[in-house]
Order: sequence, then C-alpha cells, then structure tokens
Amino acid sequence: MSIRRYLTLILIASITLTVFLATIQGYKLSVVKAQTIFDVQLQSLANIVSGLDIDDKSSKLVHTTDFAMQLWQNNTLITKTSTTPDHAIAPFDEAFSFQNFNGQRWRVWSEYISDNRWLMVGQPIALRTNLTEQVMLAAVTPIIISIIFLAVITSLVLRRGLQPLTKLAALIKNKKVNDLSPISLSQAPAELVPVVERLNHLLGRLNEAFLREKHFASDAAHELRTPLSILKVNLYNLAQEQPKSMALTHLELGLERMSNIVDQILILNRTNPEQFVAKFKVVNLMSVAQNVISQLYGQITQRKQTISLEYCDSSKEGGYLIEADKLSVEILLQNLLTNAIKYTPSHGVISVNLSIINNEIQLTIEDSGPSIDKTLRKRVFDRFYRVGGDQHQSQVIGCGLGLAIVSHIATLHNTSITLDDSKVLGGLSARVNFKLHSGAVLEDIDAYQP
Repeated sequence: MSIRRYLTLILIASITLTVFLATIQGYKLSVVKAQTIFDVQLQSLANIVSGLDIDDKSSKLVHTTDFAMQLWQNNTLITKTSTTPDHAIAPFDEAFSFQNFNGQRWRVWSEYISDNRWLMVGQPIALRTNLTEQVMLAAVTPIIISIIFLAVITSLVLRRGLQPLTKLAALIKNKKVNDLSPISLSQAPAELVPVVERLNHLLGRLNEAFLREKHFASDAAHELRTPLSILKVNLYNLAQEQPKSMALTHLELGLERMSNIVDQILILNRTNPEQFVAKFKVVNLMSVAQNVISQLYGQITQRKQTISLEYCDSSKEGGYLIEADKLSVEILLQNLLTNAIKYTPSHGVISVNLSIINNEIQLTIEDSGPSIDKTLRKRVFDRFYRVGGDQHQSQVIGCGLGLAIVSHIATLHNTSITLDDSKVLGGLSARVNFKLHSGAVLEDIDAYQP
C-alpha cells in the first residue's frame, strides 16, 4: 500500500470515528436538552389551558392527536381530548411522569389549578423522538457530506506533499545499471535532503568500487600478459635445447592454464553487465554461429569430433535476426562450443540447433560428453567454480570463468541460459533464447556465403 493511500485512509478513518463519537455524544445531550424544552412547552400549554373558562359541558371533547389533555374537578372529568381515556391519565400530583395509554408512551404534566381542579396535559414520546432525530439528522448530514469532500482534499494534499518522494523514486527507477551518477532533486523538502545526500554518497562509493574493480582486473590481466609471453618463449627455447621431460610438461600446462585465466578475466571484465555499455545492432545469429564454428573447426577435427549446425527451415537462414552486441554473442558461442569440445571425448558428437519458437530464436548446443549433475547446474555459473575443482575427471585445463561469462552476456541481452540433459546425444544441453527481431533492416551483418 502506498504512503498516500495509507495516510488518507488513516486520516479519514480517524476523522470519521471522531465525528461518529461526537455525534453520539451530541445526540445524547440533544435528547436531554430537547426533553427539557418539551417539558417547558408542556407546562406552557398547561398554563394556557388553565386560563381558559371551561365550564360549558359542550366543550367536553377536543379532537387532536399532537397532545392529550384532561380537566378534573372534584374527581369528575370535565373535558378531555380524543386521545385520552375516561380515567385519569396521571396521578393527582404536580409532577412530570411517564404514562402508557391509547397504545403509546406519553410524557404527562399534572397541575393543580384551583377550586379542586386538576389539569393533566401530555405529549407522545414518539413525537418528541421524531423531532429530535430530525433535528440531529439535519445537523449531521452536512458533516457527513463534508467528510467526503475532506477525503478528496486530503488525498490531493497528500499527493502534492509526497510528490518529491514520488519524483525521487522515479529518478532511482529510471537509472540504468551502469549509471552511478549523483541524483539531483530540485526543491527537495527538508526531510528528503539527508536521504538524497546519503544516497548520493552511497552511489559515489559504489562507483569508486566498480572503477577500482574494473581497473584492477583489466590492468592486472594486461600486466600479466607480458611476463607470460616471455615465459612461453623461454620455455619453448628450453624445450628445444633439452629433451622432453615431465617437469617441462607440467610447466607448459601451468603456463597454458595461466594464459587461459588471464584471457577469461579480460573477457569477463569486458562483459560485466554493471560496467558494459552495449551497442546493439541487428545481428544474424545464423551467420555468427557459422563463423564461430569455422573458427573452432580445427580443434574439432583435431579431436576427431563431429559437429552439425541445424535449423528448422532453410528459408530461415537469412531470417535469424536478433538485436544484440555481435562481439558478446560471438564470445557466448565460443565459450559454449569450447566447453562442448573440451568435455566431449574423441569421436564424439556436437550439435548446434537454431529454431524459432514464439517470436524467439532458441539456440541449443548439445554434446555427447558427460552432463552436469542437477544439483550443481546453478553453481557452475559462479566465478572460478569448476565441477570437481582442479581435479576435474576430464583433465581439461580450465579456470571456471567460461559459464560465468556466458551468464553475464545472457543478462546483457535480457535472457538467461538453461542447462539440461541432452535427450538426443546423452550429454549436456545448453539453451539460450533471444528475442526475434522481425522486419528489421540488416546493419553490420557479415553475411555467410556457403
């Protein structure tokens, strides 16, 4: 629930409850005050009637329903209204009392006049109650209507007052992943100034941390390349001068692994979603796949493996278009294919499949090598994690960065990679879905000519 809605409901509920309690209390006080006023009116009516000369027997019956009246002299009824019975409607005592007759509840005033005369006047309680309720309803109705207007005004005022907070939320929401610049909020209220300052301070620290990480990884990888190249040259010269030995073999494997780690660190730094600014263009995924396969075909033939590129319809060869960063997609395919080549045994089979499903291009790479246990398929995307560690059963050199890079590139393109068992080849299946770019004009596409 939003702050504005919460505050509006709380304020209106509080006002409504207060008005309700005040109305109940006002109703009680009004009833008491109205009873006093009605009693005074009843006494005034008795005074008027007592001043009249009612000796004539023809005036014995008066027709009315708003009040009741009886005049007694020497315990004899002289005159009465049509609403009273023939017996006394109240005790012969100067006082107010509540009486029941004629099917109603009455408030009766008894008064001694003179010459042994008693005057009794009464008023229906229902009449008093109706009049009191009408007065209260007339008084409360404007208040109830005003609560509705007050709710609208309160909502508008709160919306206006919370605009700076809404504006701040919009600024944070619209920031891109690589935008760590300070937030500028014009005419910020005093309550938000410390929040904006602390937020900008945090963004500044994050930016510095990302820059340090980026520069460290990049500079370290570049600085390591030169001594590694020198070591490779010296190792080659040493191998020419001396016969092949186990120590030289281990040294070569160590240098190869270190070179692979340096290259992967550079690629990982370049494709990090928080630091990478992609220049997306329309790319032919079929062409990219064919180019990558041709680049790695030497390794495939060296390991006596078989690779196939399959697609659902030959007419789609020029239609596998996606909006992507071409270099990143090439790195993604290279890493997935390199893993398939490394872990597929000799004379094994590798399959690359392109298919269009629900406006998406599904890229699937399958192999006949060993699969990955289901419990470890999420871990393999962590940096420097390898199944089995350095003692991997395949004895393949690796550093555990390949699939981490693939995951970063997939994130850059608003997609993800899914690992599963290959139902056709029995090994591992890696699947990535790209959004199909239909009806686009090809730009910067290296068309493949078979």
